Amino acid sequence: MVLSGATGFLGRHIARQLLEREDGDVYCLARSRQGSSARERVEGALLAAGTDPDRLQARLHVLEADLTRPHLGIAAHQYESIAHKASAIVHCAADVSWVKSYSRLRASNVLSVTPLLRLACQAKSKHFVLISSIGVCYTTRANPRVVEDTDPFDYVPTIPLGYAQSKAVAERLVRQAVHRGLDASIFRPSLITGDSDGQYANSEDFVSLLLQGCIRMGHAPDCDWQVDVVPVNFVSRAVVANLAQHRGLRTLHLSHPEPRSWRELILFLNLYGYTIRLEPLPNWFRRLEQFPDVNLPLKRLQGFFANTAPGSSGRSVSQFYEASAHARIDSGFSGAHFASQRLRYPKLDADYFSAYLMALRQAGAIDRPPRERASRDRQKALGTEALRALTPHDPSWRPATFESRGSIVTEIASWRCGGALGLYGVSSAISAADRANFVLKIKARDGEATATAVEVLSLAHPHLANVLERYSDPLQLQGAEARETSFYSSAPEKVLQFAPRCHAQGRHPDTDRAMLLLERLDNVELLNSVDQPHLWTDTHLRCAIRDLATMHAAQYEHTTPVRAMIRGAERVDAGSTLQELPFHQAVAQTIEPYLHTWGGTELVSRVRALIAGMAAWMPRYARQPTTLIHNDCNPRNMAFRREGKNLRTCWYDWELCAWAPPQRDLAELLCFTLSATDARDRSVGYIELHRRKLSANLGREVDGDAWIEGFQLALADLMVKRLALYTLLHHSVRQSFLPRVVQTWKALSLGSSC
Repeated sequence: MVLSGATGFLGRHIARQLLEREDGDVYCLARSRQGSSARERVEGALLAAGTDPDRLQARLHVLEADLTRPHLGIAAHQYESIAHKASAIVHCAADVSWVKSYSRLRASNVLSVTPLLRLACQAKSKHFVLISSIGVCYTTRANPRVVEDTDPFDYVPTIPLGYAQSKAVAERLVRQAVHRGLDASIFRPSLITGDSDGQYANSEDFVSLLLQGCIRMGHAPDCDWQVDVVPVNFVSRAVVANLAQHRGLRTLHLSHPEPRSWRELILFLNLYGYTIRLEPLPNWFRRLEQFPDVNLPLKRLQGFFANTAPGSSGRSVSQFYEASAHARIDSGFSGAHFASQRLRYPKLDADYFSAYLMALRQAGAIDRPPRERASRDRQKALGTEALRALTPHDPSWRPATFESRGSIVTEIASWRCGGALGLYGVSSAISAADRANFVLKIKARDGEATATAVEVLSLAHPHLANVLERYSDPLQLQGAEARETSFYSSAPEKVLQFAPRCHAQGRHPDTDRAMLLLERLDNVELLNSVDQPHLWTDTHLRCAIRDLATMHAAQYEHTTPVRAMIRGAERVDAGSTLQELPFHQAVAQTIEPYLHTWGGTELVSRVRALIAGMAAWMPRYARQPTTLIHNDCNPRNMAFRREGKNLRTCWYDWELCAWAPPQRDLAELLCFTLSATDARDRSVGYIELHRRKLSANLGREVDGDAWIEGFQLALADLMVKRLALYTLLHHSVRQSFLPRVVQTWKALSLGSSC
C-alpha cells in the first residue's frame, strides 16, 4: 500500500488503520523538513495518532519523495520495487487552504496527482484512491442537486473556494485515468475534526481555528452555516474499509447525515461555560480585523470572510456556505453503502463536542471556560444514583446506555443545571438469560427549563429575552416538572392506557429532581417519525384520532376535572394570554423572514392578522368545551403498538398536558402528518371522525358547527403558542420538520374566521 500525506491529520490516521491490519506493508511518501528526516516526520505523526510503535518497525517504509517530480523524486530501483509490490495508492497529501487561490494550489493539489496516477499504471494496475472534498459540490450556479456521480469539473469557475477548485480538477484527472482502464475511488469528506473519543484534535483545522477565535473574541458571526463535520477516526475507517478492488470509479461522500447548525454550536459553547455573542457577519468581521492580538490564529482565515465568491453578486465566500445559498448535496448512495458495511457516523451530540473541546484544551488551543459545567462522568454518576434511588431493593437494575436523547439543547441543559437530565436507558434482569429495557427520565425544575429557554433566546434574540422576562409563562414551562409526575399518579385509566407504563417515580437523592422509571417503547411503529410523514397511512391516522376521542372523552367538561389532581395542568386563560400579547407580537415580528420564505406574503399577513385579532378570538377559544389534552400531540411524541390485527396509539412526554379544547391535539396532529397539497380536503373527514367518535364515547351529540369553529380556533392557538416558538428555536437549533408543518398549517387555516 502506498500512502501520501501521512504527516497530515487524516493521513496519519489512515496509516494507523492500515498498520493495524494484519497484512501488507505500508509505503509512505514524505519530505524531510526543518532538520527532520522524512522517516522521523512520519513516525512522529503516527505516534501522535496512537499507533503501536512495534508496528512502525515491522511494516512501515518511508520514502523521501517529491510528488511534483518525475518518478516522485525517488531512486529508480525504489520506484520499480513499489510499482511491482503495491496493490493500491491512497493520495491524501494536499495543501488544505481556505484562503489561497487555485493558481497558488495547483502545484501541490493538482500536479501531484499525475505522477501518482502514472505509478498506479506502472508494472501492474493498482487501485487509486483520491481524498477530495465535499467542497467540490458547492457551486454558485443554479444547480438544485449534486450527487456522488456529479463531475464538478463542469462548473469549476463557479466553485467559491480555491482549494475545492483544485480538488475538482484533481478529480477530473482521476476520471480520465478511469476512462483509460484504471480502477479508482474518490472520497469527498466534509470538515474533518477530532476523533469521536476525544483523544486527538487538530488545532490547525478550520473548525478549530474558528472556535478558538470566537472564544477569544467573545463574539461569533450570526450565519446560517451547517456544522457538517466528521470525526477523523470515522473517515479513516471508511477509507480503509473501501480499499477492496471494484471496477471503474466509485465516488463516496463522507458528509454527516445529521449535521448541527452553527448557531446551535455557539449555544453549546455558551452553556458549556464560555461567553460568546452572535452578531451580523460584517460587524463580526470588522471586530476580527481590529482585534488587537495580531497572532490570533483566526486572522489567518480573514480572506475566507473577505474574498468575493465567483459569480455570487458580491457575496463573500463565507456567505456562500450558508445553508440556503448553495445546491443540495445528496449523499444517499454513500449513506446506504456505509450502512451496508455497518459503518455508523458518530453522533454530533453534547458528548462529542465536549470531548472535542477537551482535546483542544489539552492541546493548549483554548483555555478552560470560566463557568465550567459538571463533567459528563459526573452526570452519568448522577443517573446511576437516580436508578438506585428508584429501585433500592432490586440489585438487578443497571445502566444500559446513558445517552440523553433529543436535541442538543436538552443535552446541554444538563451542563447548565450541573446534573443529569433527560432520558437514559436502563435494564433489569427478568431471568438469568433475559433482561428487560426501561427508560429513566430525570426532569428539569421549572426554573431551570425557563432559564435555559431565556439563554437560548438571549443568544439569537436578546430583545425577546428582555420581553420574555416581563411575563410569567408565555412558554408554558411553569409546572412542567410536577405535571408529568402528577399525570402518572392521578390520570384515569382511560387516559393512562395510551401512555407508557410508569414503574416507579420519586426524587433524586442528590439533586431533588423528579424522576420517572418508564416502560421503554420497543417493537412499536412510527416511533419518532416526525421527519417521515410519508409513513403515516390513513390507518395510522384514523387509529390516532379514534384513540384521541376515547382519551378526550374521559374528562370532557367534567365538573371535577383532572386539573384539580394533576398539578400544573392549567386551563386556557384568555386574560393571561392577552397580558402576554407584547411578547407574542415581538415573536411574530421576529419570525417573519422565515414565514415569508415558507409561505410568502400570504402567510405573513395571516399571522399578523392572528396577532392583531387575539383580543377577539382568544376569549372565544377559552370558552370552548375543554378536557385533558396531551398538548404536544405530534409524531415526535407518539408511536403505535401492534395488538394482533389492531393498533393502539401511545403518547409519551406528558409534561405539557393541559386542560384545553380537544381540537387542539387534533390540529397539531394534522399539521404534522398531512401534506399541504391536499391537507384541506383530507382534513374534513378526519375532523368529522374525531367529532363522531367523541360523541359516541360521550353518549351525546357534539354540535358540528361549534366543533369546526373550535378546530379553527385551535389552529390559531397552535400557531401563536407553539409553531411561532418553534420557529424562534429553528433560528438556533434547526427543526427540519418545521417548514413542512407551517405550510400545512397555512393550508388548513385558509378561510378561518379567526
